[in-house]
Amino acid sequence: MGGQGYPRGCIGDGVMSDVPAILAILGCILLLLSILGGGLTVKEVSVPVVPARMRAVLLPAGLLFLGLGIWLFLPESTRSLVLRPSSAPAPSVAPPAAGQPEAISTVVPIQPTNASPAEVISTQPPPAAVAEWLYRFEGTANLWSNPDNRGSTMQCVQDNNQAHAGSRSARIDLDLVSGGWGDCWVEDSTVRDWSHGEALSFWVRTDHPRTQLTVWIQVGRVDERTGFEVVFDLPAESLDGWTQVTLPWSRFTRSIYGEQGDLEVFDPSIVVLIGYSVLLPDGQGKVSVWIDDVALLTE
Repeated sequence: MGGQGYPRGCIGDGVMSDVPAILAILGCILLLLSILGGGLTVKEVSVPVVPARMRAVLLPAGLLFLGLGIWLFLPESTRSLVLRPSSAPAPSVAPPAAGQPEAISTVVPIQPTNASPAEVISTQPPPAAVAEWLYRFEGTANLWSNPDNRGSTMQCVQDNNQAHAGSRSARIDLDLVSGGWGDCWVEDSTVRDWSHGEALSFWVRTDHPRTQLTVWIQVGRVDERTGFEVVFDLPAESLDGWTQVTLPWSRFTRSIYGEQGDLEVFDPSIVVLIGYSVLLPDGQGKVSVWIDDVALLTE
């Protein structure tokens, strides 16, 4: 018995091919019973009355058998096509819109820090979004320069020939004596709230291989301010190429130079002005630094 098999056609391909029709007919009978409720006599065959609870069961059962019969009746290629998953492309994300031009006014300069050694800021793109564009230097900007009193010369101007995005940037040109430095300031006319951002971001480039930059932010009131700063060496990528620098608010520490108000912790909700100070750690010489697309970032 164990080794004996059934000959082909005993149970038969013909019987198996009738399965879809049998299932479909059974489904139709169950559907008729669920709809009519029984109580019929067809050619001396009486169909008893079907209770309402049973009819509620017969309806989905009839639909199931009917659907299964139709499904099995379909060719194999058609059933495979129906089950094949879709591979629609993912939607693209539109870039953020550009911000508005900034307002500016005059400022009071302060002396920068000669920090040593300075830290190198990471230039990896941050996983953040622009909360607000602060300065893009496309419109008229009142850039205010403040050289040292040791004989260095400088200018802080808008550059129409160099920009990270758009057509303009801020350029700081310096001819520094030994130990010299120079400031470039940008300020709005009122105290501003930057607390909706979590970090300050800007793009920078330089033409000198060893350039140190101090970012100043004064907070408080126009008539009583406290200076905070971050001092760092510009990364190698910024030499003749634009590099993004991102400074979280936690990086700003109180400066011992300039305005000395009563704030001990940096408060981005009461910003008065922002400035950039440039010096060369290796000594005297000429250097140009470009700043562009200053923005607040948020996660």
